[in-house]
Amino acid sequence: MNRISQYLSDDGHPLDSPEMVARQKVLRLLCLGLIGFLVVVTIGVMSTVEFALGGRPISGNAGRLIGVPIVTVLGATLTLSAVAIARFLVPFLWSTGLRRVATEPPETPEEGVPPETESERIWHVYATGKFAEFAITEAAAVATAVLYHLTADWFMIGFVGGIILFQVLRLPTIPRNRAWYDDALLELGMIRSNLAA
Repeated sequence: MNRISQYLSDDGHPLDSPEMVARQKVLRLLCLGLIGFLVVVTIGVMSTVEFALGGRPISGNAGRLIGVPIVTVLGATLTLSAVAIARFLVPFLWSTGLRRVATEPPETPEEGVPPETESERIWHVYATGKFAEFAITEAAAVATAVLYHLTADWFMIGFVGGIILFQVLRLPTIPRNRAWYDDALLELGMIRSNLAA
């Protein structure tokens, strides 16, 4: 028997409701906005270095580590660490969030406000993790793009481009949202089964 079917209503997938569709659009627009901002910052920094500074580094690339500018090493460390941290932290946030949904009742809302449904609580877990993923990688990429001023080293832009590609590949599309939600329902079922045993 498909365990996911226990949680799905006859009306279709929980993410198909108008409110959940609106929430998905907001999250997707937020993530696209972060990608767009990063692209604009990167183009602005590249233009400044190329046209205003004539492609010359501000620092003169004085500090080097094994022939590579230290600032480039710092940029590589920032971007690669951000991706690694996001790949570790986000599943942890999702797992702890789902455990909270499985074990704790929803918060009591203000008077006249309906309590959150389980679907909304699950979505909140997903959105929190997804935003954290984009925020961590965005911060590292913006810092690396700004550091490009110091070295004019094109490898720095490569690292920023890698973050942009990572974000595009991790964009919360409807199929990805549904796949995550369905997996979350299975995990919730397992958590509750373990607690009941």
